[in-house]
Amino acid sequence: MPVAPCFDPTTGASGGAAPGGTTPPTLSVSGRVNGEAYTVTSGGRTLTVSNPDGATLLTTVELASTGAAIPVIDSTTTTPSYIAPPEGDFGDAYNVRVVATLDGLTSQVSFTERMAGTPDIPVVETILDIDWQQLWVDNGSVDVDLSVNGTYTLNGQDYIVDRSTTGQTVTLKSTGLELVQTPGASMDWSIAFGTSLHANAGDNRLLTADMTSTISSATSGSGIGAAAVVGFSQSSSWGSQPLADWVGAGWDINGSTSQDLVCIVRGVARYVDTDRQSPKVNPTSSNHRLYVNGSTYGAAHDPSTAFDGTTLKPAGAVYTAGNSDGLALFPPANRYTGALYCSLWAVGGTGTQMVWTVTRSTWRAWPVPK
Repeated sequence: MPVAPCFDPTTGASGGAAPGGTTPPTLSVSGRVNGEAYTVTSGGRTLTVSNPDGATLLTTVELASTGAAIPVIDSTTTTPSYIAPPEGDFGDAYNVRVVATLDGLTSQVSFTERMAGTPDIPVVETILDIDWQQLWVDNGSVDVDLSVNGTYTLNGQDYIVDRSTTGQTVTLKSTGLELVQTPGASMDWSIAFGTSLHANAGDNRLLTADMTSTISSATSGSGIGAAAVVGFSQSSSWGSQPLADWVGAGWDINGSTSQDLVCIVRGVARYVDTDRQSPKVNPTSSNHRLYVNGSTYGAAHDPSTAFDGTTLKPAGAVYTAGNSDGLALFPPANRYTGALYCSLWAVGGTGTQMVWTVTRSTWRAWPVPK
């Protein structure tokens, strides 16, 4: 009857004297122990087989996850090799088996080689990043009036201005994008990048819009109230106020004495957190962030540190509470896959006398944690 080979687990060798005096061929693989697993680099793999008895060799390799055979070069020699491409998130595993046969008896060494690979983790994509001061320089260091409806080409890229009132003067200048409200007039003005950037978001469905800006407004009188925000829309223009698909975050001037962090979702309502500046300070600078995904949306601000593409919710920032009601209308998983316009919007009452200067605005798409 068949006799099992002897195996030394400390060396990976099979062979030697077996019961009944029958001797299977001696076999070992350099640096590999039977039954062990090893992490190696993907690409060309060459093994060194010790076969002192001159047995017939056969090396086979298969993909561990599927059992699919991997071609082995020189599979019957003492230096077989195979190509191991990385598979899966961190590289797949390969089952390797070397068999020696002599006079009807066999010995084998089997082990697993797992390919070390870079994790297949989606990265944060910058959809659009505008340094408004640098844009002024890149556009020729010339002030540009952006008050009137139309398409403006700035440094080779189109921007669309849409307004429903004439109560504001907007200028791209060395200090940034500056909006000055006309005293005694209401305002409603927006600017959007002229091209839909939904493709830039890729498969990422967690969106943020960041803004660094400075604001001031009237501290007495009536008709004081305004919003100055950064966000996303399905349209580059909308006439009188954004359509119901628009969502954004930024400043809320809620009267003559105070102002808040605000998250605006046009199809639902406007949500303001309790982080109120009262009395308000003119001028006030801050960094704002809108964040929206499939389970929540909200706003954040940080007076001292600009938001980046590394930390979604950094410590030290103040946040609105998420509100799931709005997400019934704004699920980014399908809302912005066909059209996504990066935009800024300002609207205000007749007595607000708002001056708003934006120095940077950045829109990003983040991988949703699995």
